[in-house]
Amino acid sequence: MQHAAPQTRATTPRARLFALLAQPCRAPADRDAPPPPEVAQAFLAAALASLTPPAPPSRGR
Repeated sequence: MQHAAPQTRATTPRARLFALLAQPCRAPADRDAPPPPEVAQAFLAAALASLTPPAPPSRGR
């Protein structure tokens, strides 16, 4: 089963991570190699975004 490439650029850290993880798997010889830097950066960005509390709603005065 082939996955279609995302048509738009992912905007949230979690969406970027899932877009990277949806790419085809690497060859068996490469499975022990560390992930590419963009996967690690996307994972850290998604993790940090999930830890960051949402901003309080702004009050118009």
